[in-house]
Amino acid sequence: MQAAQILGMAVHELSTNAVKYGAFGEGGGTLSVRWTLSGETLDFVWHETVPQALTASDRVGFGTTVLKSMVGHSLGAVVERDCHETGMEWRFSIPLSAIDPEQMPPPPGSLLGE
Repeated sequence: MQAAQILGMAVHELSTNAVKYGAFGEGGGTLSVRWTLSGETLDFVWHETVPQALTASDRVGFGTTVLKSMVGHSLGAVVERDCHETGMEWRFSIPLSAIDPEQMPPPPGSLLGE
């Protein structure tokens, strides 16, 4: 399923960044991951805390572009990134119809029941 691949790649990107630059970059950081169902939406939150203050930047790197494109555009999700002094938080609000095979329309050219 394409949605599972997209979410897997997003978690891989977030994990890689946490090791290189974030919660696990220098030790002493923490990671909290939570998800909840809210109506017809899956809310997924990735929250990193770092021991040393982060410097705020308006720079948008490759990872941010990939996450917003992959999860935002491909799954029709609302993607938010919040950089704060003690770390970073990503929030993904993903419509269930984008990740639930039973709610997805059939692929183009296929007949129902086949």
